Amino acid sequence: MTDPFRAAVGVRWSDQDRNGHVNNARVATLLEEARLQWRAHAMADVDNVDASTVVAALQLSFRRPIEFGPPVEIDVWVSRVGSKSYTLHYSGVQAGHPVLDASTVMVPVRPTDGAARVLEAGERRSLARWFIAETAPQQ
Repeated sequence: MTDPFRAAVGVRWSDQDRNGHVNNARVATLLEEARLQWRAHAMADVDNVDASTVVAALQLSFRRPIEFGPPVEIDVWVSRVGSKSYTLHYSGVQAGHPVLDASTVMVPVRPTDGAARVLEAGERRSLARWFIAETAPQQ
């Protein structure tokens, strides 16, 4: 079985809300940062690594508040590869405590018109290396 990619994502002071927790909208930014780290690593050998992708869907479950301080360690893996999209899953831990589970459906788009495009063979190979069945290995 493949291990997920682990990204350490720092929490900024400005991410907090009035309750001293990371604001729920900022958690999506933490996922984005983990996804960008994963993409730079996972797609490094793909010719069109700069090809645009968009988030078509986001599902996020909070397991406990994220607080300013230790980074959030976010595991990222692929759970599904379709013809024009793939699904990434995320599991986050802060200071040894599970804080989030999430998934995003990613769609590669053509730069000329923003329309969805078919995943290329090199992309499929790279995605396959990060494939883990939908249920995540727990951190």
